[in-house]
This record gives sequence, C-alpha cells and structure tokens, in this order.
Amino acid sequence: MNDLEVLIARVRAVQGSASAASLRLSADLDQVVRRLETECRRLHGHYMALRRLLLAICDRTRAAAEGGRTASAA
Repeated sequence: MNDLEVLIARVRAVQGSASAASLRLSADLDQVVRRLETECRRLHGHYMALRRLLLAICDRTRAAAEGGRTASAA
C-alpha cells in the first residue's frame, strides 16, 4: 500500500507539472491515480479483514519468545 501511495503522489506531481500540460495527458494520469487509489482501498480492506488474525499471531509469537527467554534463564 505504501508503494502505491508513493506512486500516487508522484503521478500527481507529474500531473501538476509543466510536462503534463495537455488536457489529454492530465486526464490519463487522473485515470491512473483513480485505479491506484482503488487498489489501495482494496488492499486496505483485505488488511482490515485479516488484522485481528495478524495481531493474534503476533501475540502468540511474542508470548512464545518470552516463554523461551524465561525457560532459558531458569
């Protein structure tokens, strides 16, 4: 998602520059931005659907690591 957001910012910068002076190019770049934004929203929705599971995995991993430290210290 971050890569897409960076790309969106760069396309917007080109769109606002003198090198994108034609209306056709500006419209084409706007279409690219809309598609990138749609993909960002799709990826964010996918992440949010998996977020609870990912956090549970992180919690179990941290607990296992802390348990290993406690067992090795004994």
